[in-house]
Amino acid sequence: MSQNQRKKASNSIHRSQWNFEAPDFPLPNGAGIGRLQMLPFPSGVTLYRSELNVEKRCEIDAASDPNELRNLICSQIHLSGESQLLTPDQHLHSTDPDTGLIFRLSETDTRILLPPKQIIRHIGVSFEIGQLSERVQDLPEALLHLSRSSPTQASQVLPVNITPRLRRLCADVFPIAANNKANMLMLEGLSMGIFAQIIENILPADKDAFEPTFRESELIEDITNFITHNLGDKLPGEDIASHFSISKNRLNSLFNHMHNQNINEYVRNQRMLKAHQQISETDALSKLLLPQ
Repeated sequence: MSQNQRKKASNSIHRSQWNFEAPDFPLPNGAGIGRLQMLPFPSGVTLYRSELNVEKRCEIDAASDPNELRNLICSQIHLSGESQLLTPDQHLHSTDPDTGLIFRLSETDTRILLPPKQIIRHIGVSFEIGQLSERVQDLPEALLHLSRSSPTQASQVLPVNITPRLRRLCADVFPIAANNKANMLMLEGLSMGIFAQIIENILPADKDAFEPTFRESELIEDITNFITHNLGDKLPGEDIASHFSISKNRLNSLFNHMHNQNINEYVRNQRMLKAHQQISETDALSKLLLPQ
């Protein structure tokens, strides 16, 4: 098979996986191919749907216009695949088919880390803060905090539970073409429904009522230091809990409260963050060693 034939066959395979019409685009450094569509609506809600065929690990710059970005509450849901949102404060926030994100970014230096060998089917819905306050009454306290926070504050991210209902709403978005007024009205309604369901599913619902003891706060600091210095070893949550004489359930509750993720997710994200830092340091060193 010639190179052109292989390219056509590859493109045909990629296109057979897409469920909506939009231009293809290459992922950075030849890591794969994707398709993205952004649909803004008069209500102040914007729908993003994308599908990414990720062959090699890569990073996508999530930069946007700073003024526009600060005035949006954004969300991220994956029907398949996983990614990590790396915010400027060097925190990693995971998205997978079980857990999504709702967030407000105050800075543009945010990246999306994509692990290799996967197909990501992604839905995002953003809402202008002014429109959200007018349209939705009795917002949860966590979301009120996002919408009322100063645009200059650090980026804020909350996890969202992906229930079967929310998953069905997101799946219904993909097959509808944005090619006529009736379909656009349907997509706008689905987008509003998705955002409303996300609001209901913000996790953990009782986080503000959960107060760790002083000893537990010190213990979590000891555990995070232990993890940082032992990332090269196997670190299952059960073993960490046993090592520090705490139940795994309580350990997960504490990490969900203090880090918005359970112990195993925290370990995995710390490894991803360390790998990202090592790659960045290697790239910087290579540039220094290149002849001028």
